[in-house]
Amino acid sequence: MLEQAVTDDHRSGRKRKLSEKEQQEFEEAVHDSPEEVGVDAPAWTPALVQQYLDETYGVEYSIPSCRRLLKEAGLSYQKPRRTAAEAEANEQETFHEELKKSGGRWTPQ
Repeated sequence: MLEQAVTDDHRSGRKRKLSEKEQQEFEEAVHDSPEEVGVDAPAWTPALVQQYLDETYGVEYSIPSCRRLLKEAGLSYQKPRRTAAEAEANEQETFHEELKKSGGRWTPQ
């Protein structure tokens, strides 16, 4: 009797927009700086990933999906340090220059 119960068909979720090969290429690319793939930026951001995927593979991803892709690639979000007030005057200037360049960035875990 239980064998005749109604069941749903297996659902695997939404099909990936990138092929396995493209996914692997993407993951290798984000482990390098954006400049390595010809993008003028100091670090990967979800918005930069979104633009890169569209231009490179012709696929559109939302910003949250780009965050997920970065995480799946083994990267984690790193907030900039906030210790400038504790540094000496010349160190503060260096810190602020680096902060402007990096903002938040995704780095390998």
